[in-house]
Amino acid sequence: MVKTEFDEHLNSGLIQVLLVSRDAYPRLEGLKHNFQDSDERVKWRSKQNIDFALMFDYGRNLSLYYLQLEDDVICAPFFIDGIRDFINQQEQDKVKWVVLSFSELGFIGKLYRTSDLARLVRFLYLFYDDQPVDWLYQYFARLLVVPTHIVRK
Repeated sequence: MVKTEFDEHLNSGLIQVLLVSRDAYPRLEGLKHNFQDSDERVKWRSKQNIDFALMFDYGRNLSLYYLQLEDDVICAPFFIDGIRDFINQQEQDKVKWVVLSFSELGFIGKLYRTSDLARLVRFLYLFYDDQPVDWLYQYFARLLVVPTHIVRK
């Protein structure tokens, strides 16, 4: 269905589809229960961490930046231009950053330099069954001793 509906975008490289072997995933049974979550919820959360790690690993050589958006996000007009302008301002001001947050919702709207993604991938694999991804990215940024910047407009 994806090929039929989006053939032009697949051929142009705008859309890329990852098919990941189950062998890429660590065990998803007998996971830690740090919260009052059911086994099913813990498995889903742990798998989600690995899913993100796999996407980051795939995307780390595609561009200078990686922006995490969900498929149901509707961006404001000039969203990308605003991000580009904000990054340029940070670079001019020589502000050091690990992640820029363009949304307060969970892990949506998080921007990374792709040069940091390999470390983030290792971090997510290390703690995949420990915490939700929207907490792990905050710990990752703190470990690098750089505060996250939240952009509000």
